[in-house]
This record gives sequence, structure tokens and C-alpha cells, in this order.
Amino acid sequence: MKKWFDKTLTVTRDVWLTDDDGNKITTEEQEVGTIDCHIQQISEEKAAAMEMEYRSTFYLYADVDADIETGDQVGNYTVKDVKTLSTGRIRNNHKRAVVQQ
Repeated sequence: MKKWFDKTLTVTRDVWLTDDDGNKITTEEQEVGTIDCHIQQISEEKAAAMEMEYRSTFYLYADVDADIETGDQVGNYTVKDVKTLSTGRIRNNHKRAVVQQ
């Protein structure tokens, strides 16, 4: 699967900041790292089934160990959902995220 990864993108995530007493006060976007990935246009039918706009909805494929979560920003995409997919062949295990521009 890794041979298909043709982009390297930065992952950022909102992280809670706390006051001196440990109370959450606000969020701040922090860089988590980078991931190698492949981005592919989602089908019109799948976008409609998820009630998402076809033209701005994509699948992002990344290594199974990629640190991505729902709500993250990956490049100029927002992660809406992440699934870890296992095909039974260890070299093809990967994450598939639904992302929107």
C-alpha cells in the first residue's frame, strides 16, 4: 500500500490548554507531525450516502500507524471519519479517512 502514497502532508490538531488549576480554558491548534498518504475523490454515490458534498469530499489513505483522528487538519483537508482497514495481508493494512476541503 505504501507504494501508492504520493503526498506528504502536515497534521494539526486542536489541543486543550489549561490554567494553573488544570481547568480547560481554550483550544490551540498544534502540529502533530506529517504523514505520507494518497488522496482520492470519493464517488458521488458514497458522498450522497454520507450527506456530504461530492466535489469537496475525498478518501485519504495512510499507513496503519499514521497519527490521524477525526477533527484533525491534514494539509487543507478536515478529517471527518477515520477507519483502520485490515485485509488479512499485513502489508496492505492501512487507515482510510473521509476528508473534506
